[in-house]
Amino acid sequence: MDIHYIGTGMLQTTHTAAEVGTLTTTTPSENVLVTNCSWHPAAKAVQAQNIIVTLSVWTFRSTYQGTNGPPGQSSPLVLPAEAGVDANNTLWAARSAVPAGVTSPTPISAAISAALSGLQEGAQGPSAVLHPGSPVASEIASASTNVTLSRSTTFAVTTAMIDTYLPVKRTANLTSLGTEAAVVASRARENAGAVQTAAAAWWDQLWGTSSVLLPTRPAIQRFWCGCQYILAISASVNPNVPAPGLFGPFVTTDDNGWNGDYTLDYNYEATMYGVFSSGHPELANSYWAPVLDGMPAARRGAAARAKEANKTCPSSALHYNAHITPFGMGDFDECWEMSTGRHMHWNGVFASLLFINHYEYTRDATFVREKTWPLLSGLLDWWSCYLVKQPSQHAPDGYVYVDSPDQSNEGENTANPQIGLAMIQRLVRAVVDMAPAVGAQVPAAATDIMKHLVPFNTGECLYTSATGSRINYTLWHAVPSETSSSNMFAMYPVWPTEALPFADPASQTVAQATARAVGQFANGRPVEIFPAAVRAGLGATDISYTPTEIMDGLDDYLHGHILTNLLAHTPGGGIENVGVTRAINEMLAVAPGGKYIAVFPVWNMSEPAAFTDLWVKGGYSISAKCGVDGVQSPMVVKSRLGAGPNCTVVHPWPGRQISVTRIGVVNTSVPTTAQITPLGNAVTFAVGTAPATFVIELAGATATGPGCTAFTSNCTQCIASRDGRGPPWGGSPCVYLSGPSEGGARCQPSRWWFPPYNSAVKYPSVHACKACTNPTSSCPVLPGPPSPPPPPAPPGTWQCVA
Repeated sequence: MDIHYIGTGMLQTTHTAAEVGTLTTTTPSENVLVTNCSWHPAAKAVQAQNIIVTLSVWTFRSTYQGTNGPPGQSSPLVLPAEAGVDANNTLWAARSAVPAGVTSPTPISAAISAALSGLQEGAQGPSAVLHPGSPVASEIASASTNVTLSRSTTFAVTTAMIDTYLPVKRTANLTSLGTEAAVVASRARENAGAVQTAAAAWWDQLWGTSSVLLPTRPAIQRFWCGCQYILAISASVNPNVPAPGLFGPFVTTDDNGWNGDYTLDYNYEATMYGVFSSGHPELANSYWAPVLDGMPAARRGAAARAKEANKTCPSSALHYNAHITPFGMGDFDECWEMSTGRHMHWNGVFASLLFINHYEYTRDATFVREKTWPLLSGLLDWWSCYLVKQPSQHAPDGYVYVDSPDQSNEGENTANPQIGLAMIQRLVRAVVDMAPAVGAQVPAAATDIMKHLVPFNTGECLYTSATGSRINYTLWHAVPSETSSSNMFAMYPVWPTEALPFADPASQTVAQATARAVGQFANGRPVEIFPAAVRAGLGATDISYTPTEIMDGLDDYLHGHILTNLLAHTPGGGIENVGVTRAINEMLAVAPGGKYIAVFPVWNMSEPAAFTDLWVKGGYSISAKCGVDGVQSPMVVKSRLGAGPNCTVVHPWPGRQISVTRIGVVNTSVPTTAQITPLGNAVTFAVGTAPATFVIELAGATATGPGCTAFTSNCTQCIASRDGRGPPWGGSPCVYLSGPSEGGARCQPSRWWFPPYNSAVKYPSVHACKACTNPTSSCPVLPGPPSPPPPPAPPGTWQCVA
């Protein structure tokens, strides 16, 4: 049962949507909505016409049609429901999630209530009715009232929803629960203004936290903003509220896909992939509890799976099923776990990926000690017990650890699945990285497994391009001896496990070739494909995806799949595609392993873009912008508590002098030292350990370019001038003014000639005062705009051998 949709409040009218307007706001702390309604009849309507509005609050009294019920129950079940009106004329309806005659350890019931306010005409008396239908399927518990309104009348409907568990435990008695919901609605009705003020403040804070501006990619920008909105309406910031189900709030029947559970083999996690890089860690607050509450069941699962494998594991070992539910309750479909999913051992590590990300982005050691470390320790106890040690002549110390049996997907048994190996490597590396944060020694098991785990699965594949050229590449494979080149699970070392860092030099060629082979932008799982293509990085091989290909692929996908609620439909599971924001964010800013920061690492620099306060690993948030002339000065780096003591940034303007300023009551210049990173030359500067803001800019540069007085004479003086910003800006640029309107003493946008780029480009922020006084022939001949890049080559074909 989805408690957000236990019932429905509905306004029925005979007028068009243009004539009857509604505006709804909701509180950030309670399930309370205030809907302002107005009636503005069309001009052709009769002047004296009134309108009768019927407000109904109702809920079905049955569910579980056909085979959707509990094991062994195929007939529909009756769910008790009641409706009524309290002394304040507030409507309510309540329903239990527990069928009549069934005992449950967690008897969840919920109620919805609605109250009217701001009426300018009298309302007929509310009534509570139980509308009869068939004995089970159509029976509805309903309360309704009619309101007569005159022209241009406004009124408000305040709706409240409560349940037996949150934020406090309540009685399961439906009448009492419904009456309490009515009290909440009535109280909110008297404070409707405060509700709207709180809602406006909450949304202002959400939208003011970070931003992305992609003027040449409006569909992607709209999608990015829509994802923030969808996650905000789906995930509560209250850690005691259950995380959103796979379909978020977009469930309008009792027949939830996947039984409304949390599927750990990617769906549950995928929804949250972008929360940290988007700067909204609070939207992950509801994610943690279901995983941590499931630890007792995971310990029982570890004991059971170990017994089947004839092993004795520590009592602290954790083994999670693929499907879990809130409050530590068992999976609805335990029989599935015992058959199809019994050998799927990596679900717990999958669930831990967001816990690991939390530390990498926030550097919150307290969270690690209280939540992440106990989880990772229990998972490590499982793997150190379960992995099989085998002799190997070519391995360090003469042995390897083998993951067998396991599964590459639900019901697909295999030894050493790529997804399992990647999860294990991510786990042990995270344990090694986090041990200092909790003051612990690095467990010997973690370093042992890291060193001796069997390598990732690879194979040789022949790529034949559309033009007929043939090149052999080494690709990752989802399972050993695989001959397919289209299984997305092959990319799991790069994404979503992040077992290998962004654009890892040691594996970049394999990663890029594999991404090309498996990255089916048009019909795959976007939340896996696009982040993987981005994280494979750029430039190591001709076969790597270009930024334009990735953005075009996402544009095309959105064109065919975006819905009116801003959600991009996906095969698999509901709202998971909001996690694609991780790919967009990392095209703009990234910090591999939290070691160094790079802006626009996977971006076509001919397309302008800007962003504010995107988070990167290491405890930093970044703001930057780029134009056709590259990264624009300045960029801003903010360090959070736990970052530092030093920050390294890939040089935004290679070969040019930069300055770093710490912003404070008195701005302070910060010295830099040169570094080299896999993504290019960099500068390092001290940030300390307290939160601080740093501005990085070109030394001596101004935001508006050279002043108006710089070019007041002829082309000779223009060509000989310098503006102090180094090449290409300082490479004797010549002002090219296209017409008389740009002459005189007024500053106008001008075109600048850059010999290194062999093109003329218009820069709105660069100005000159007068045209050249010399004849046109004395100025350089300026070519037209650069030709657009050629379209990407048609896809080639792959042929792999075992």
